[in-house]
Amino acid sequence: MAAMGGFWALADHSLLDWLGLAGGLLVSFVIGLAGVQMLAVQGLGTAIPLDPTQRLVRTGIYAYVRNPMQLSAALSWVVLGLFLGNVWIIAAAIMAWVFVEGVVRWHHRQDLLQRFPEGWPEYRRDVPEWRPLWRPSFRVAARLSLNPNHLPDRLAATLLRTVGAVDLDIRYGEGPARYENPVDIQPYRGPSALCMALTHGNFATALLGHASLLPTLPLQSLAWLESRA
Repeated sequence: MAAMGGFWALADHSLLDWLGLAGGLLVSFVIGLAGVQMLAVQGLGTAIPLDPTQRLVRTGIYAYVRNPMQLSAALSWVVLGLFLGNVWIIAAAIMAWVFVEGVVRWHHRQDLLQRFPEGWPEYRRDVPEWRPLWRPSFRVAARLSLNPNHLPDRLAATLLRTVGAVDLDIRYGEGPARYENPVDIQPYRGPSALCMALTHGNFATALLGHASLLPTLPLQSLAWLESRA
């Protein structure tokens, strides 16, 4: 670090510096982990070629950006470089770009196009690789069923109306909240449904929804898998 510039004197950083580091890394981690989670839950696989997804995923974070995991890695390098005052750490974000240009695009061209010939070209046209959309791009509209007698449901409905949720049909009835998207393999229920509905607002509400989905969605998924066993 001394040779390349910057410093490791962490105690010299101000509280504002630490808050900036925590906030920047939090956003970065949510983007990356959301991508992994959506591939596992709705794609039934991973980004690793040895365990590929069985379905094309374009909901949640993937309605905003095609490569959330690579974006997460690049953003993390930038945040760390700014915090440590080292331009070379910031430049390490270029590695993520090189990886996408040299490996990911080749993989997409050779694999995803062959496995999903009907969905991939349209998705590639509508959603950018690196720069997240502010508003999501969905192929079809989703349905959100809310219970007007439940306070969280009413608050969620108010927030969704405020931000102008797109491609989301909100209906009211009995029982727990339920989110259904025709292109997903399974619906979301209860808190997970409200979190997923936030991905229909804008990129900020999507990050909020995915941050909440990280702990709540695994519990629902385990219950769903047990019911199919």
